[in-house]
Amino acid sequence: MIRIGICGTHCSGKSTLVDDLTGALHLPVIKEVAGMFTEKQRQQYINQYRIVRAQIAAEEARTDFISDRTVFDNWAYLNYYMDRCNDPGMAEKVAQMAWDDILKHVITNPYTHVVFINEYFPLEDDGNRNLNPGTQKFIFEFIRDRMQPFSTFFCIPILFLAGNREHRRDKILNWIGQPAQ
Repeated sequence: MIRIGICGTHCSGKSTLVDDLTGALHLPVIKEVAGMFTEKQRQQYINQYRIVRAQIAAEEARTDFISDRTVFDNWAYLNYYMDRCNDPGMAEKVAQMAWDDILKHVITNPYTHVVFINEYFPLEDDGNRNLNPGTQKFIFEFIRDRMQPFSTFFCIPILFLAGNREHRRDKILNWIGQPAQ
């Protein structure tokens, strides 16, 4: 069983990396589930909870996969939008439900590998992306600062990764024991 999650803020090269790895690993791909929502919809914390649930459902539906996001990314985005909502009490309840769902999921369906993209690039408008550099920085730092504790708590190996496309791909393939192409 191989369950690889690629995580990082938006515009860090996750989708490109997943595309680069797909041919070498021959694993089913879970595309970014947040893409099913418009940027305006993603700004609502309740929709961030729906994204968490959709990510969990996509991962639970497969034994093996490589995913263009993880529940850890989803948790970061939910926290970002929760802090900006008009009903903090309800947002806190939703955040607790999401965390409970994430805990149960990662304990019962753990990733075998998580790759954290430890860098990010200038924002590019894809028509559905948050273009606020402050949001990008918050998400990056939120994930980065929690990766090691997540790794320790859940006993999931995490690779912090930066560099060009080929370096990233080859480093991951080597890490999981696949020959680089």
